[in-house]
Amino acid sequence: MRNTQDLLSHSEECELVGIYQACCANGGELTAPAAMALDALVVSHLPLVRAIARRAHRATLRSIELDDLEAAGAEGLIEGIRKFDIHRGFRLSTYVRWWIQHHVSQEVRRTTWSMGIPKNMYEAIGKFRKGFKELLIELGRGPTRAELAQFFDVNPDIDAMVYVWISPETMSLSKPVGKSSTLTVADFIEDKSQLEANGVCSEENACDDYIKKIGDHILADFGYRDKLIIMNWLRMAAGLPGKTRQQIASEYSITSERIRQIESAGLVSIREWFELPAPIATLNGSSAP
Repeated sequence: MRNTQDLLSHSEECELVGIYQACCANGGELTAPAAMALDALVVSHLPLVRAIARRAHRATLRSIELDDLEAAGAEGLIEGIRKFDIHRGFRLSTYVRWWIQHHVSQEVRRTTWSMGIPKNMYEAIGKFRKGFKELLIELGRGPTRAELAQFFDVNPDIDAMVYVWISPETMSLSKPVGKSSTLTVADFIEDKSQLEANGVCSEENACDDYIKKIGDHILADFGYRDKLIIMNWLRMAAGLPGKTRQQIASEYSITSERIRQIESAGLVSIREWFELPAPIATLNGSSAP
């Protein structure tokens, strides 16, 4: 339960903030009255700091010490007191809440990053990432370091750390994984050529073979051109590379509507064929009983 003797009225808050800000404006050390005013303001708003810190502590699954979050929140509280405008008319707690949350969030980001970086670099990294996405859309590819430097008007050598965070350099396949491990990055990458040499078909090859079997068995009554159009549509539907309707229309000198009709007819034939007894066995090479 909150101690009522620590609560301050709005007039008392404004008076204490005025004493503290007047001392800060002079640029000297804190006087005794200013220190007492700051202590009273901090003690009055410590429950707010603890509440915000505990919420962040639960959100991070208690991976960060609660004392560190409360210390960061206290720094935000003091900064909010220093920048509070007593002539605006609202309570101090309303204003300092944002500063407390801001400092607690900074502490969470700083602690959860695997590599510690200065606080002032967070905004720079966010700005660079936003510009990186804009250049990615504009150029249709990842921008180079020189293009990023020209876009942000910065020195690419000085701001190399920011560039590394948003656009990592190429990693060598022979780079070791871990300190004491003999494994390299190449050990974790699938070698499709080696799989095919050992008789192991990749997912794309298996799907393409299945589509060819559909063309041989189900689409046997279709003409050569129509069969190619339907098989191309099946490849596109399965996520394999194929031709668009515009490319097919230009190649065979037919309209896109005619292509759609051929595809629809092929789909009807495939559906009707799969309703027959044991259709999968026929595709796999065995005859239906």
